[in-house]
Amino acid sequence: MIVLTIAVGVVVGLVVGALGAGGGILSVPILVFLLSQDPHAATAESLLIVLVTAVVSLVFRACREKVAYREGVLFGGLSVVGSVLGARATGYVSPATLLLMFSALLVGVSVLMGARAVGQWRNYWTHFEGEIVRGNAQETTQKSTSIRAASKQRAPQWLPLLLLATVCGLMTGFFGVGGGFIVVPLLVLALKMPIKQAASTSLVVMIIASIAGLAGRFDMWSQIDGGVVAMFTLGSAVGGAAGAPLSRRARDYQLTAVFAALLAVVAIFTAMRTLI
Repeated sequence: MIVLTIAVGVVVGLVVGALGAGGGILSVPILVFLLSQDPHAATAESLLIVLVTAVVSLVFRACREKVAYREGVLFGGLSVVGSVLGARATGYVSPATLLLMFSALLVGVSVLMGARAVGQWRNYWTHFEGEIVRGNAQETTQKSTSIRAASKQRAPQWLPLLLLATVCGLMTGFFGVGGGFIVVPLLVLALKMPIKQAASTSLVVMIIASIAGLAGRFDMWSQIDGGVVAMFTLGSAVGGAAGAPLSRRARDYQLTAVFAALLAVVAIFTAMRTLI
């Protein structure tokens, strides 16, 4: 059991380190179905695991990649109230209902990210073919224009940002996950942030949201299995440190596609096991 817990922790850490998300969506089903934890206790345990893993992953990413700390702290701060409210609301639903709602949410996000991956793939090949025709000089001009336009697109607008952050906090607190699986799509789809930067920035939001979610679950702390959490976190932290360099070797559309596929697989598995 010790070896199994550490091993699955390493896998979860690799996903968080490489994608900047996915720790909670993997750790909750693993804790429930593989390590026999109560679903409500697993939501609290997963937040603690994701918190430590996100901190370790952020340290390694911050040294080599651009992290939008302002947007991350702002988004995370605005999501705190929703995260606490969501954490309190989760106690009013049955474990089976919680897991089925969790699966439905993942399916929706997976579809959105899958569509985004297709768009990124098309843009990549269009840009690649254009480089051959236009030459280096025109390419440089277009990149500069694209960077300026992206900067304007990523400028936060308060009302949409507040609404998105509140929804993210509610989902994070309710389902007991770090929020990366919600934050990464929101940063990509709503703020037009590149997937790699969104993956790094989401770790900042995950840290804040996990702390808020744990605070909202103060009455569940006694149900946390300290031994399982410690071993899982150890493996997850190691995997997080090793996973960060993997993201630098992949293109944006590849990371987005992997993320979408991961969400779909976890959603199907969780729904089938819950119904069975």
